[in-house]
Amino acid sequence: MKQFNSLDYIKNSYKARISQIAEERKTGKKKVGTFCLFVPDEIIFAAGSDRMTLCGGKNETVSIAEQYLPRNICPLVKSSFGSIVNNSCSGVKSCSHFGMIDIIVA
Repeated sequence: MKQFNSLDYIKNSYKARISQIAEERKTGKKKVGTFCLFVPDEIIFAAGSDRMTLCGGKNETVSIAEQYLPRNICPLVKSSFGSIVNNSCSGVKSCSHFGMIDIIVA
């Protein structure tokens, strides 16, 4: 196991992953966005795609999503869906990865 003397590796890993995703997209590799771990990676990888975990967490966008989705859906999904619907209105974003994916599985 490799040891690190500082947190620089972790601090830089997000930027490196975004660069990796951008390069893979140039080759035509599809990106599947998921919210939960209930989507088997094996299915995504067998389809020649890569998986991206989507994030949420903005309470401001949940009420927007509830205008379209049932109230008993996962708050993470509602936050992210509300962000997509509302992005052009207020600019409140839940996840910056939406522009990098081809399909969402929720």
